[in-house]
Amino acid sequence: MLPETGPKQVEGRPRVPDRQALCGILFVLHAGI
Repeated sequence: MLPETGPKQVEGRPRVPDRQALCGILFVLHAGI
């Protein structure tokens, strides 16, 4: 369902795992922050 990740970037923050990002989004929606 999710696209494959491209080449690794050396600059910036490391990529957050997809599941962790989804859990964060769902938490904000559920909590109403």
